[in-house]
Amino acid sequence: MLARLTTVLSLLTLCVPAASVARTLDDPTLEQRLEVLIERMEAERVSNHIPGLALAVVMDGEVIFAQGFGLADLETGRAVEADTIFAIGSTTKAFTSAALGMLQDDGVLDFDDPVTKYMPDFELAIEGPDEDGDETVTLRDLLSHRTGFTRMSVLWAGGLVSRERVLETAVKAEPWAGFRERFLYNNVMYLAAGVAGASAADVQWEELIQTRIFDPLEMTSSTFSRAEAQKDPRLALGYEWNEDSEVFEHKRMLALGTIGPAGSINSNVVDMAHWLQLMLAQGEYGGEQLISEAALAETWSPQIEIGGGREYGMGWMLQERNGRRIVEHGGNINGFSAQVSLVPDEGLGYVLLANVTMTPLQQLSIPIVFDTLLEDISEDDLPAGSLDEYIGNYRANFASFDDVDFEVSIQNGHLAVDVPGQMNFELHTPDDEGKWYFRLTNTVAISFERDEADAITGMRMHQAGMTFDLPREGVEVEAEIPLTQLERFTGTYQPPEDDTQMPADALVAVLIQNQHLAVDVPGEMIFELHLPDAEGKRQFRVTDRVAVRFNEDDTGAVVSFTLFEGDEEHVLTRVGGPVEASASGLPALDELLALRVQGGRARLLAEHGTLRERGEIRPLQTGLVGTYVFEARLNPRAFRLNLDFGDFGQIQIGTDGETAWTYTTVEGYTELSGDQERQ
Repeated sequence: MLARLTTVLSLLTLCVPAASVARTLDDPTLEQRLEVLIERMEAERVSNHIPGLALAVVMDGEVIFAQGFGLADLETGRAVEADTIFAIGSTTKAFTSAALGMLQDDGVLDFDDPVTKYMPDFELAIEGPDEDGDETVTLRDLLSHRTGFTRMSVLWAGGLVSRERVLETAVKAEPWAGFRERFLYNNVMYLAAGVAGASAADVQWEELIQTRIFDPLEMTSSTFSRAEAQKDPRLALGYEWNEDSEVFEHKRMLALGTIGPAGSINSNVVDMAHWLQLMLAQGEYGGEQLISEAALAETWSPQIEIGGGREYGMGWMLQERNGRRIVEHGGNINGFSAQVSLVPDEGLGYVLLANVTMTPLQQLSIPIVFDTLLEDISEDDLPAGSLDEYIGNYRANFASFDDVDFEVSIQNGHLAVDVPGQMNFELHTPDDEGKWYFRLTNTVAISFERDEADAITGMRMHQAGMTFDLPREGVEVEAEIPLTQLERFTGTYQPPEDDTQMPADALVAVLIQNQHLAVDVPGEMIFELHLPDAEGKRQFRVTDRVAVRFNEDDTGAVVSFTLFEGDEEHVLTRVGGPVEASASGLPALDELLALRVQGGRARLLAEHGTLRERGEIRPLQTGLVGTYVFEARLNPRAFRLNLDFGDFGQIQIGTDGETAWTYTTVEGYTELSGDQERQ
């Protein structure tokens, strides 16, 4: 019935033109641009809590920039240099796809060969044929994450089993989606592609990459294993920022040999700059064509849609920015992150390596680097002092946000809005419509509401054609009309039985929120309404594409409402009286606990004070079978859950009532704090 209107703010996947701002430098030189780039990267390094990073830029075949920022080792104070070694994570995948492209050039294999041609036992239980009736899983399918199988990290993260055993177990997994229907990132499928390609060439994957890529590119500092990397005194230590304690925590470097073709390479930006030169020269390096333009172009061609304007090729993510094609891929692994990005048509690319587990700077670096080097260099007109009036908290009740504060602050001289669970996004200065666009993307903006005294009373967020209201903390939202005039419409409404888009038992609540009449759609969000127009239609405040009109009987009683969405109309009948503003349509906590009691666990714990439960656990999308043990004590309250997958590893979580902890084969023992401890 109601089209899905909520757009959860997944801003890190959106990389599109940034809004224009005021002052520009006239005909800046390359040196000036690089000076601006250095300032921006260092500011972002600090604000994003990154101990150290290295950046190299290639333009027109030349390495125009290679520099370190921050520290490689916080204890000794060792600085990051251009030759500092990092784990490059999933940016390894492009090496695997390029190596298979080279073998295709040699006639050894074809991207469209069945994987079983080289690995007869790797028979995946795909979910049905594709739209053309094809059921053949090819190397291309493995390289583009479109087999229908989702992540299987538990198979390799422990690093204790062989590649052969990982692949033997993976074929027992059940798919998450239909064959070639969805993009589902899967490192094990990349392992299979690398093993298959190496098998076709009758070598190991490491030898294939070494002889076909590392050696001709003179990548003398690049290795494949943790043991090799740790012999190098230039290796950076990996860290993760703890938001609760506000300190960096050292992360143990993972052994990634098991999943090598998906992410085991260690390198520095000096070596990786040679890789960039190969890519930007259409497969040529040092006068030798290492991979044909045609094979390289295949790895950069769309194979499956990711979403958010992005597609996946083979080892590369594809998008467009400012009318330019962007070819890029990130990498994340314990203590390290990486970003490799190209604008092939401009002969421009860069590699960013950092010693922190995942960072928004990976995607944010795309507009920072490319805009600084290709676009006008802009400066915000407003000095930081004039931004003070905007600082404060603004309350969000939309999409996945339920009474959550968005904090507006000043960061690096720019106004910034902190989106909970995502990052602190810096803003451009406002345009002629008063919209402050995110510096990361021109698809999201905010504006501010003012009262008659010109004081800021709220913020509005604009995205995907919708507008969300966020009242300012401490500001009382004034009712547009007396609330007594709205109460008569509140209650529960039921869709017709023949409505194919919403079950008849999915009751819709009409209530009052933020002094506005609102419609609570199950599975969506609470949509506040405008006052009625001349036709009695109340448009949704987030979008003018949807509206409702309340219908009365001869006595003036509200009996239903009509929902208008495009050319469609749906009538929902009133079945319940007024509801409280807190109603959500979801079961209350005591109702959920009552359902759990039916299972017996809570009852047994109450009767005996202790509980021990053993059983079997089957993560169906991994092919694994493990055991679990759950132990609980009522007084004092404590519990422990142990998941045991044998050689593949263990996961434990527990608390004695005073401290909380986890143990995994990957991370070892970790004492939890802050939000994790409370959770």
